[in-house]
Amino acid sequence: MLCVHGDQHNYSGIGLSITPSYIRHDCLGNCSRAVIGDVVIYRASRDIGSGAPIFVPYFPAWMEVEERQGRLSCYDIYCICFLCQSQMGDKNYHDERLAAVGALFGTLPTTEDILQNPPKAIQELEELCTHLERTYVDHPTIQPRFHSAGKFALLGTCYQLLGNREKQLESSLRGLSALGFDAKVDAIGHLFIMRHGHYDRENVAKLAEMQASSLQADGLVTQAATWRLLAGKALDIRFGHWSFTDYSIFGRERPKDTSNTD
Repeated sequence: MLCVHGDQHNYSGIGLSITPSYIRHDCLGNCSRAVIGDVVIYRASRDIGSGAPIFVPYFPAWMEVEERQGRLSCYDIYCICFLCQSQMGDKNYHDERLAAVGALFGTLPTTEDILQNPPKAIQELEELCTHLERTYVDHPTIQPRFHSAGKFALLGTCYQLLGNREKQLESSLRGLSALGFDAKVDAIGHLFIMRHGHYDRENVAKLAEMQASSLQADGLVTQAATWRLLAGKALDIRFGHWSFTDYSIFGRERPKDTSNTD
């Protein structure tokens, strides 16, 4: 089977990928994939029990369902995973969600707005997140709130500026929950991940690192380490395949991976 990235990556080689008969496609999946030349590297991104099947997303889950289905059809894959069924089943809500995001995109608080007036930015972001949540039908484990996760990161930034650590923590946990995580902190602030959710392009790392930085600044080193561990996990899933490369093979300057991985 030809690599679904086609000629998007800039490596030499024929770019063959493992066929779906070995690793099946699922839009959320439980492992991530990276293409380096003719090598395809798979890395676990969810808890995988003994004997459980392995699924890989051939295209990013945050891509609109119509676009994902169209691209997958080029490789004779018609996906009926939970995410696709959920998104196609709530078409009206889906359109409302996109319309809301599109209408409010230009009015979202900018960095300058947040710095100048955090309380106002908080109100605007809370209203948007509340509206978006009403447009979802299924649980975040099936239908991650990709449009909301980044807004919770912005909310956390607002509360961080105000010095409200409790609300900042709440925003971080809400952001993780929006992506299907089941996370909690103990009485002294250590993070525990009871269930791993969907590691998106940037927001898991952003939420975790923001919380870790605040805890570190407050002198809570061990608590910060638990959040930084999550940030490291998110970065490993997204970029960790570089640890498998060697400059003697690729040269001292690592080749830029422009493939559409998730």
